[in-house]
Amino acid sequence: MPISPFLQDAFALARQRGWSRRQMLAALTGGAGVGLLPKSSRAVAKELVFATWGGDEIKSLTRAFGKSYETATGTSILFDGTGPTEGAIRALVDSGDVTWDICDADGFTALRLGTSGHLSAIDYKTVDPAKIMPPFAFTHGAGGYAYSYVLAFDTERFAGRPPLSWKDFFDTRAFPGGRAVYRWMNGAFEAAMMAASDKPTNPYPIDINLAVNRLYKLRPQLQTWESGQQVQQMFVDKTISMACIWHTRAVALAK
Repeated sequence: MPISPFLQDAFALARQRGWSRRQMLAALTGGAGVGLLPKSSRAVAKELVFATWGGDEIKSLTRAFGKSYETATGTSILFDGTGPTEGAIRALVDSGDVTWDICDADGFTALRLGTSGHLSAIDYKTVDPAKIMPPFAFTHGAGGYAYSYVLAFDTERFAGRPPLSWKDFFDTRAFPGGRAVYRWMNGAFEAAMMAASDKPTNPYPIDINLAVNRLYKLRPQLQTWESGQQVQQMFVDKTISMACIWHTRAVALAK
């Protein structure tokens, strides 16, 4: 499974909207920055190669980060959308021919590959940790953006009485129809915990048995999705009435 399926999906949305390869290559993405080059190489670099997953959030992130960085430093950004999977980063470093300077990867990748010696440590004398959302200023990576899993529902089916909480998501009597969650259960366990809790804003710590049992009770109405396009199509085809999905797809459906 790719390290960042959310970004792969966001970039797929960009391709659907007609973004050119040149637009993608000209843009900088945000994310968990993971430095690969030795300090001596980075010091003289006039171009940074930023490895990510290819596609959609590029335009807004370029406005937010890329243009200002190029203006301030004079260093150009080259976007590489081939996908910095954990295996790809390992192979690149082990080969000794490192072509990526920064990678957009998940926090656990920064922790694992930092421990194994495949990443350079971030110099927090240069990078201000106070500008990074706690606790995501890691030794070998820094959080650059956030995304959410949200409750999306069929507004036609529930026009008179929309669902208002995750408890409604699990209530198939009051809110009939199919449900969908991410195959890898990201977001789904949190949704189950919030539905079961008197304090729905804090799902942690997660009781795995409780979460699994709640999700199991949704069968046979429960389906799983593996891509944002797939779950979006489920809504279009009316095979589900609610889903726990990435906020980007919920926005796309609302439009």
